[in-house]
Amino acid sequence: MTPDKLNRNLERLRREIARKPSSYTSRYGETIYDSFSIYTRTSTINLLLGTSEILHHYKWPFPAYALGDTKALWIIVIFTATRSLKVGVKTRINKFLGINNSGITTINDVLELHVNKLMPRMFLLCRKQIFSSFKKKSVFDGKDSLIDEVYNTFNKKYWYACMVSTLPLLDLVVRKYLKTNNLNKGISAILSMLRNAGISSKDVKPGHAAWDAALEKGEDGENAIKTDLRIVGVALGSFIDFAEIYYSFYNETGNEYTGEINRHAIVHCAAEDIWNRENAIKLIVFLDLVLRLEPALEILLKEN
Repeated sequence: MTPDKLNRNLERLRREIARKPSSYTSRYGETIYDSFSIYTRTSTINLLLGTSEILHHYKWPFPAYALGDTKALWIIVIFTATRSLKVGVKTRINKFLGINNSGITTINDVLELHVNKLMPRMFLLCRKQIFSSFKKKSVFDGKDSLIDEVYNTFNKKYWYACMVSTLPLLDLVVRKYLKTNNLNKGISAILSMLRNAGISSKDVKPGHAAWDAALEKGEDGENAIKTDLRIVGVALGSFIDFAEIYYSFYNETGNEYTGEINRHAIVHCAAEDIWNRENAIKLIVFLDLVLRLEPALEILLKEN
């Protein structure tokens, strides 16, 4: 796909997003699919984006499975905002998550500890629904047994088996979006197209991010918000951010490995400290995010 074509597709995607209605409505979009028919308030977008940015800082993809579930989403928002909570509330949160942070002094360390405890806890509460939703996707027709095996390896705490069996499912989904049977095509191909077109995660993020990006270019911030990607932008921005980490080239002779989840390191078994529950969950949550982005990526990657 040429850079011009990809940029035109991005503009088409913007036009497909539902905009603010002329009269008041009590209905607001809560999911990626809603974005194409129901407007989502900017206050909600900023809240979701802020949460996504915090999660990205600690190398977590956005939990798109929580969209539409008000209770689950608010739990995520509240826990990731612990830096502004009162001591009593933080104590109750720590008790719920099983955290003893008496030896931790910096705000950053406290927040990282909460995020790394919260995200697995949220996933464990929702994992049955997440794997059930996988089986409903047409791309996985005939693959129920494979999905069950990933689910079973996770439940049995076989982290290596869980992670390496999740990878081909992710590649299968991406090949569908790219409409190719070429086994060498994957997320790296999408990232390459985006780079060639000059599109970064910053260019798709909505709300205050779109406002700031417009001001940097000397453009109208208010107009940028009116034409942003709403929830799609939150999810798509997280997809690009996490994919850049996940698909970065790992070379053991280069810089010291930092322990971040990395496809190249996983495939070649080049790192010893990544086979854990946290990274297994990151991969599955990322797969879920990619699946839920289907209507947006179908438009963005459309050749004709």
